[in-house]
Amino acid sequence: MQNEKGAINALSVPTLADLIQARKAARGWSYREIAARGNDVISAQRWQQLGTGVRLKEFPEPTTVAAMADALEVDVAAVLLATAKSLGLDVQRRQSELAAMLPSTAERLTPEQRDAVLAVVRAMTPTQETRNEDQDTQDPQGDPPADGETGTRRAPMKGADIAWLEDHRAPDVDDMLDRVAAEARRQEVTEQESEEPLPFDPTAVHAARDIDGPSQGELRRRPGKNAGEENQEPGDDWEGA
Repeated sequence: MQNEKGAINALSVPTLADLIQARKAARGWSYREIAARGNDVISAQRWQQLGTGVRLKEFPEPTTVAAMADALEVDVAAVLLATAKSLGLDVQRRQSELAAMLPSTAERLTPEQRDAVLAVVRAMTPTQETRNEDQDTQDPQGDPPADGETGTRRAPMKGADIAWLEDHRAPDVDDMLDRVAAEARRQEVTEQESEEPLPFDPTAVHAARDIDGPSQGELRRRPGKNAGEENQEPGDDWEGA
């Protein structure tokens, strides 16, 4: 079992020419641009020779290897393994191709950023052990149909599919963008509503409040002939009847 896992994890290493061609095609670089990215430690002509598979006779100097890694945006180990493969050594690696292609600047990621990247990769690539466990726990036959049921039954969903849908879902970037856009629209509407004019003029209200003299309400409440007549209750007209 251990040998089987080792055979699965052991991946072929590309030659230096294959590595250069792969990065050149992925990034759309020219040999002159690759040379400039490596601070011209290696000339554009030499990059073209390496990319076409010129035969290597010895390992390059450490400074040259570092410049090649920076120019190709790969780890130094990837350059070393590719160079060894170009020299005729039977080289295999036990790390994924994605890990080998990570640039040296990946070390600058914070622990939270690394966890986020790992979570996305793990969600998009469930392990084979997880799929096997889910398949072992599923019911291959399902529940028998009840008496009187004549309709056909659908095949039960496989455990691996359930694991993918429920436990290993990749983040829905479109859904996140929709939520951000909806929240932005809601805030914009709220700001527009807060800027709508009031149905009355606040300055006119304050001006009316500051007018000298009694208000109409105060005049009605004062005792007097007119005020008394206006303030009489209906029962006062029946006195003495």
